[in-house]
Amino acid sequence: MKLLSINKTLARSTLVGLALPLLGMPLWNILSSAYLKPVLERNTLSLLGSLITAGMALAIIAIVVWGEKKPLSSMGLHRQTPRSIIIALLASIIISVGGTLISLALIKVSGLAMPTLLTEKIKDFPIWLAIWIVLSSSIAEEILYRGFLIERLGQLTGNIWTGGLITLIWFTAMHLPLGVVYCLTLVLPTSALITALYIWRRDLIATIITHLVMNAPIALAAILFALAR
Repeated sequence: MKLLSINKTLARSTLVGLALPLLGMPLWNILSSAYLKPVLERNTLSLLGSLITAGMALAIIAIVVWGEKKPLSSMGLHRQTPRSIIIALLASIIISVGGTLISLALIKVSGLAMPTLLTEKIKDFPIWLAIWIVLSSSIAEEILYRGFLIERLGQLTGNIWTGGLITLIWFTAMHLPLGVVYCLTLVLPTSALITALYIWRRDLIATIITHLVMNAPIALAAILFALAR
């Protein structure tokens, strides 16, 4: 009876869409870590992972448009106005600064060592690869997790904040390969702020802009390291 109730609430195509971020991404993490990491060069594996993530995001858009037959506004993609863009830019600055301060405070209070930042992990990438990973991940992750997952889990649970909480926990868990301390002190607080921004505005462009602003220093660092070499 419960399964029938879920099927009435969510179309079959929606369930397929939910499987991509909820099951597809963890399966990729397991596969890449256990089988591909030992045999593929790091740059190749990183590029492959970014292409798979981008492919899943495109699949989500296709599911919404052709499977669910819903407008893209159902996943937070709206036509932008000067006011909405200004709000998005201001929010991105506030969240970037606020998230960084919260992360530093958590590290100091907990007494934990500063985790290895992505700038250190990406500094040896070619410039084009570093920029591609930053751009593609910022856009694809927002489509997969903020725009689609929050909205559909909110529909399933009947509460958008519940959908946001589940998504926040899952999104943070997806970054565990980067380290537990990194997830708890950096990913969790900034993701919580971006999640709150999405639920407040229901505007995916705003969260994409915020994600890009927060990841921009990573690409910049890769460029500077490349120039220094």
